[in-house]
Amino acid sequence: MPKKAPGTKLIVRESGDLLNLSLTLPSGSKIDAPGSEVFPETLQAVDHYKPIRFQKTGPTWSASVKKNEYADGPLKELKLVLAKKGTPPVEVVWTAQ
Repeated sequence: MPKKAPGTKLIVRESGDLLNLSLTLPSGSKIDAPGSEVFPETLQAVDHYKPIRFQKTGPTWSASVKKNEYADGPLKELKLVLAKKGTPPVEVVWTAQ
């Protein structure tokens, strides 16, 4: 069972059929964003056939993923699980405002 990752901040911006993700980790975080496998926990939010790969962009980690073709309207929530072999999985959550 993934644990919530306190102090992390996930931001989601929709641009057409793409979701631009921005992940900010707290100072000293042991989360390895680029080395983790990223699994969408929210059903029908993203195209689960395409891997999500975070890359460092300034102080944050960024990724783009195609929105699921069956997603109904703008996303209201996105939960992702980051898992790396040998470390416990963590959950990061974004909720629309």
